[in-house]
Amino acid sequence: MIESFLFDHWSELLAGIFCQYSMDSLEWERAIQVVDDLAECATLRDDKQSRLQQVWQFPGLVYRLKAGMKVIALPLSIQARFMSDLKVFHSQLVDQNQNIKDN
Repeated sequence: MIESFLFDHWSELLAGIFCQYSMDSLEWERAIQVVDDLAECATLRDDKQSRLQQVWQFPGLVYRLKAGMKVIALPLSIQARFMSDLKVFHSQLVDQNQNIKDN
């Protein structure tokens, strides 16, 4: 789901930033950071500190994703579906992390 979103939609934002600002711009750095944070969000972590960091960073990631999706004028139905799927995925991952901690 995340990979599909990045290839199908976020790449459009990156292309626009590349054409308008360049890869050396702050805008590019921020958009790439979202990619990194999505990858981090999708990774099962073993240590408590990393798990807590995933939970605390998630709201900021959601905010930055929404801002980027507005820039590329992604239809609201696609935005809503992706955000809903991402929240469910993140919740499941947090639950898995909790189970690792408990075992």
